Amino acid sequence: MLSGNTIKLAHELVEEGIVDVELQVQSLRAGEVSLFISLFTWMSGLREQLVKRIFFEPGGEDFAITYKGISISKSNFSDIFAYN
Repeated sequence: MLSGNTIKLAHELVEEGIVDVELQVQSLRAGEVSLFISLFTWMSGLREQLVKRIFFEPGGEDFAITYKGISISKSNFSDIFAYN
């Protein structure tokens, strides 16, 4: 389960309207996987446990389908998938 601070930060970023793919990539580059998961949870509207399963699943098929469903470009998806 994600920490309350991570969830709070993600919620604040969403409220400020600054959550985008670049922020997700930056969080992964910085090693902030928990923040990425929290941001992805907010963007996708999926439950945290499902997001974790999708992100850590070998092969990445569900991850790709989920990102396609939220209209993320192939280029941006590739940037994120490189950290998967």
